[in-house]
Amino acid sequence: MDEIKSERRRKLNSNPLIEKIRQARLFSFDLDGTTILGSKPLKGVKELLEYLFKHKKVVFMTNNSSKTNALHAEHLSKIFDMKIDESRLMSALDSMELFLKERSFKRIYPFLNERVRSYLSKEFIFDDVKPDVIVVGFNTDATYSQLQKVSRLIFEGIPYILVHPDLRCPTDFGYIPDAGSFAKIFELTTQRKPLWIGGKPNHIMIKGLVNKYDVDEEEIVYVGDRLYTDVEMVRKSEACGVLVLTGETSLEEFKRYEKRTHVSNVLVVENAEELLKMISNRVFKD
Repeated sequence: MDEIKSERRRKLNSNPLIEKIRQARLFSFDLDGTTILGSKPLKGVKELLEYLFKHKKVVFMTNNSSKTNALHAEHLSKIFDMKIDESRLMSALDSMELFLKERSFKRIYPFLNERVRSYLSKEFIFDDVKPDVIVVGFNTDATYSQLQKVSRLIFEGIPYILVHPDLRCPTDFGYIPDAGSFAKIFELTTQRKPLWIGGKPNHIMIKGLVNKYDVDEEEIVYVGDRLYTDVEMVRKSEACGVLVLTGETSLEEFKRYEKRTHVSNVLVVENAEELLKMISNRVFKD
């Protein structure tokens, strides 16, 4: 077993992506399955973050639309026992707001939980009769009456958008239905697809990092655990990706994906500890 691990690390060290990753200016991290699991930190992540905070721009990017950026920052600060400011957060809600403003959609029906609705009420008008659009996200307060309401509005001709496509959210006991699963219910019920899908893997998320943190696309490293959101977003960009095997994806699944897509800008590591060992072998350059 030790020989297998040693051989794998030798292959990692010879991978040309490593040098590009070491030279990156910004490291962006997924949350569930990558840095945390529910309310617990994943092993080695705090040490990795402490190391990167000293040398790089560090940002957390999540599709999780059940919390605002401020709540995500508060949650992470408690988990890691360190100050993580809201300015370090970017979520699928950011891409959703940008889309709605670009389309001049002001009146919305938000299929979202109460804390997110309260946040959005500052920018948008809630209308449950004739909104411009229905917004479907990770609604942890969902009720059957809300499912009925959204279905009725769609049948009446109101378009709906999906904040992010995640089908399930990892927890410490398994998985729970996420935004994508709710959208599947509406699609199967009404036979109508979303007008637009935000969050990862939409390239708008990478563009958001470039614009918000003043970096070039090729200077970004994104660390995540999912193929159809995290890795797929990176594959279609000039950024580098790191897939950690601490969440939803196995090495075998990645190899099948790699063979099918010919992805070449994603490195696979077991966990945060291995990533830290890899990038700390050399001194960072500003």
